[in-house]
Amino acid sequence: MSKLSVRYYLFLLCITPLPAEEVLIEFSYALADYNPGPIIESLVEGHRAEIRYQIRIYQELSGIGRLFGDRRVVEYDVVHVAWWNAINQEYIIRVDDDAEIVFGNAGGFMEHLFTLKNQRIAIPSESSDDLYVLCRPQIQPIKLVPPLTLMILLRPEYRQILPWRRVPFSIVK
Repeated sequence: MSKLSVRYYLFLLCITPLPAEEVLIEFSYALADYNPGPIIESLVEGHRAEIRYQIRIYQELSGIGRLFGDRRVVEYDVVHVAWWNAINQEYIIRVDDDAEIVFGNAGGFMEHLFTLKNQRIAIPSESSDDLYVLCRPQIQPIKLVPPLTLMILLRPEYRQILPWRRVPFSIVK
């Protein structure tokens, strides 16, 4: 190995960032005071419904930096897509295009659809002081396929965006 290649590798080693330590934030969120009727009706009619939970973690700033607002540490979305399987008489929820959860009754289905239980998000450990978590759901009783999503601009009743709500959390090491 030549001196030039050794210097090159040392240079790359110096400029490569080391992975920061992370801590986990755990919280739960329940969508209260929402009428599930429109979602059930659209599912029975054969449509899919979607609830997108937008989660933001902020760090409160002090001093002069407070004038510019708090610092957003992480933004994260959790998407629940729900549908009714009429052949097997079951409700299905797909969470973040990963796992499908099957329910035989509407009660358990609605409870899971309208809550985030023990949700964990990793954040850098250096920003783990003076944090708060905000969450807001966006509800689409009828999930439109991509060419038709422009209808949301013309007919805002296809999507309901609820206000941000502060959520209690705990830090899990």
